[in-house]
Amino acid sequence: MGKLSGKEQEIIEKYLGGLSAPQIAKEYSVTHQSIDNVLVRNNIKKRSKKDSLSLRFANYTRVSEKLMNKINGWLLGDGSIIHRGHSEQAHFQHGSKHREYIDYVHEQFMNEGIKCNVRKVFSKKSKTYTWCLSTIKTKQFKELRDKWYPGGIKCVPSDLKINSDTMICWIMDDGSLDKIDGILSLHTCSFVTNDCWYLIEKIKEKFGDIKANVVILKSKYPSIRINRISTNKILASVGPNPVKCFNYKWDKIVRNKDFSGNTNKDFKAQIC
Repeated sequence: MGKLSGKEQEIIEKYLGGLSAPQIAKEYSVTHQSIDNVLVRNNIKKRSKKDSLSLRFANYTRVSEKLMNKINGWLLGDGSIIHRGHSEQAHFQHGSKHREYIDYVHEQFMNEGIKCNVRKVFSKKSKTYTWCLSTIKTKQFKELRDKWYPGGIKCVPSDLKINSDTMICWIMDDGSLDKIDGILSLHTCSFVTNDCWYLIEKIKEKFGDIKANVVILKSKYPSIRINRISTNKILASVGPNPVKCFNYKWDKIVRNKDFSGNTNKDFKAQIC
């Protein structure tokens, strides 16, 4: 590399700092090829297409507040943030036996320009197929990883807020409904008992006077149980289920009368 002009030095520093050649070209009002020529002339290795795409999303925050609320719901459930080595980036991952559900999750990210990969994985242990989604790696997901996995162990962040989008995604992931008693159980196996009590307080902050308890299942993991009246109140507040394969989680719970005194038929019309 010979002696650089001031402008060439700036271009190289911007490229090595993470800007793309088209971005630099736009800034200097020159062609993309002109920037490429500077890089080649000074023996600067060009990024691969994969690295360029990854860097694009790493440098720009594209997750809206609405999507972040859904991500929090998935992280309360079956979602996870994957980070390896000393990388400053991480990615979101989710899996389900329901392709329709993973297509829904995929759509939420794609609507905001966040690319994802979906693949079908066979489990030799369970002899079943699972649909797995992985987003592109970003710095923002690394920040989420640090918040949700301090010390490498998953726990509930102290600043978590639960709203309707968060609750819907959490129910779709971890919710189950007792067909007889109408009790909603949230299987919080990833969290310790104190986290579960904290989550109940967060649910109350959003939905008001909710009757819920923490129970220890036979698996020795804690679970949150919400009584029928409170469950109906939550479902009426969050609205209809967005994915048909989980309609049973909204339908089975509606029995007898809901908290407002409506008949079963009237209440079901409200939430479906």
